Amino acid sequence: MTSIVDKGYLAVKPQASANTPVIPTIFLPYITDNVITNQNFERDMRLFGIDWSGLDILRGSKEHAGDIEFYVDPFTVGHFLNMAMKKGATTNDGGSPLVYTHPFTAEDSDRYTIEFSVGGYYTRRYFDVRVNTLDISIDNGKVKGTANVRAGGEWSVRNLKTALSGAVTSLTFDQSYSNYPAKGLVAGDTLIIGSTEVEITGVASDLQSVTFGSKSITASAGDAIYLKCQTPSYEDKRPILMFENVLIGAGVDAATALTNATCANQTQVNEISLSVNNNLSADPLSGDDCGPRNIQATVKDGSLTIRRLFSDISQVQKWINASKQAFVIKMLGTLGNSTTREEVRITINNAKLITNNNPVNQGGFVYDEQEFALLYDEDDAQAIKVELFNLEDGTDY
Repeated sequence: MTSIVDKGYLAVKPQASANTPVIPTIFLPYITDNVITNQNFERDMRLFGIDWSGLDILRGSKEHAGDIEFYVDPFTVGHFLNMAMKKGATTNDGGSPLVYTHPFTAEDSDRYTIEFSVGGYYTRRYFDVRVNTLDISIDNGKVKGTANVRAGGEWSVRNLKTALSGAVTSLTFDQSYSNYPAKGLVAGDTLIIGSTEVEITGVASDLQSVTFGSKSITASAGDAIYLKCQTPSYEDKRPILMFENVLIGAGVDAATALTNATCANQTQVNEISLSVNNNLSADPLSGDDCGPRNIQATVKDGSLTIRRLFSDISQVQKWINASKQAFVIKMLGTLGNSTTREEVRITINNAKLITNNNPVNQGGFVYDEQEFALLYDEDDAQAIKVELFNLEDGTDY
C-alpha cells in the first residue's frame, strides 16, 4: 500500500477527566507534527560472558511528546488554547449569527485525546495531552502556531497474545509493550487484525483485552493489531488569520493598550512572535502504566519578541529603566455577523525589555530588535489573557 502524508489528519477532543481517553471527533487542519513516543532504549549491559556490547535492548520510561505546527484560524486555535490555558465562561454578542467570546487565562488546561492518521493507513492516539509551550509567529504573511505537547500515554499498534480461529467475541493483547496493553482504547474504536475489522464494545477492567460482536477471525499469536483511521470532516474550517490584519496596541497599562489597538493608534511592527510556556512536568512515576501520569504545569512564563523600525529613543529609555509596558494584540478575521469580527485578542499586562538592540547594517534601516519578559501584573492580577471570538458555542471546549 502506498501511503502519502496528505491523506492523514489530526483529530482532537477534550477528556472529561485524566486517564479517561475518548474518541477524538474534531478534525483540525494542520501543517506538520513530530509527536513521537520515545521508549528510551539502551543496551542491556549485564555480564553475559561475551565480549560484545549487549545481548538486547532495555526499555526505559516512555515519553510521549513533540511539536504540532498549524496556521491560526478562529476554529483551530481554540482547541490548542484549551490544551494550553484554562477556558472561562463563554458569552455571546447577541447578533445573528451569534459570535461567541471564549476567555482563556494562564491556569491548568483541559486534557485531550488526539489522533494522527499516518497516511490514512493507521492511527497514532495520545491521551492526557496538554500543551507545554504555545508559540505564535508570522510565516510569510500568515499567523502560525506551534504547540509543543506532552501526553500521558499512547495507543497505535499492539500484538495478539493468543491465536484466534473461527467465530470469536474477544481478543487479548500481549504485554511486550505494556502491562496494560488495552489502555487508550474505548468502546466504539475499530481495530484491524490482518484484513478483518472489529468494533470494540467493551474494554476489560484489567486492560488486557477487548470485546466485540461475534466475528470470524483467523490470526496467529504475535500478529499486529492497529487502530483504524476515521473518515475526517472539516465542516468548521475557517480562513487563516493574516499578519496584515493584526493590530498591536501599546501603552502604560492594558486598558491604554486596548484603546490604542486601532488602525489610528496602533504600533506597527515588522515581525512579532509570542511564546507561552507551562513548564509541564512529565517526570516518571511509580504506577505510570496504570496512570494517570503527572502532566502538570509548574511555574508559567512567557516572552514577546518584536522587530520594528527605530523612530526615537523611547524604547532605549524603557530598556534602561526596566519600565513596564502593556500590549494588546488583535488578530482580526472575517465578520462573523454584521458587527463582530472573528478574532484572537491577546492581552499582555506587564512586559519589560530584556534586550533592545539597534544593529547597524550598511545601506539598511535601523530597527529596534526587542525581547520582552512577560511578567505578572499586580494591579490587573494577571500576566496574560487570550480572548477568542468565533462562531463556536464553546461546548466542544
